Amino acid sequence: LFRKLDPAEIPPTVNGIRGAAGLAVVVASGVPPETAEAARILLAAMGRERFPLLREEEAPPGAIAGRDVLYIGLPSGKGYLPVPLPEELSVSPGSFTLNGTTYSAPGDALFAVVRHPVTPGRVAAVFLPLSPAAAHAAGRKIPHYGKFSYLAFSDGNNREKGTWSPAATPAVHRFPPP
Repeated sequence: LFRKLDPAEIPPTVNGIRGAAGLAVVVASGVPPETAEAARILLAAMGRERFPLLREEEAPPGAIAGRDVLYIGLPSGKGYLPVPLPEELSVSPGSFTLNGTTYSAPGDALFAVVRHPVTPGRVAAVFLPLSPAAAHAAGRKIPHYGKFSYLAFSDGNNREKGTWSPAATPAVHRFPPP
């Protein structure tokens, strides 16, 4: 049986950011300038080196509705990321947990792509390097993992990668119990 997949059945991936036509790149509050500049390696690897870096204060959620978004660091305000995040992921400014493993070393970095919190069919990604060195080490490698939704790096080495499970599918109907 061939059918067109419903958008809810297609997990967001790195390629969704890499090929985004209207991409906004937002540096979260509190991200050191060295880390933001090191993140330009990621943009260059994606062929997006000419995109300006917006500060979180310059790009409230309403201003970036309708655009795919790449966050450098973890945004501190509400409405930037979907709530809840996938159950496999929890993040904080100094660490992240992915599939039960906590990463908090300075050489660790996370790249996660999720559904846009406001605009259906768009994606939002978070690049959370825990140091400028982690941004340098992981940034150039991320585009090579295009089919994945999440990546965890330690000292530039990929430790985890995977794709989020679809939340729901309209192809399945659950009948109420009799």
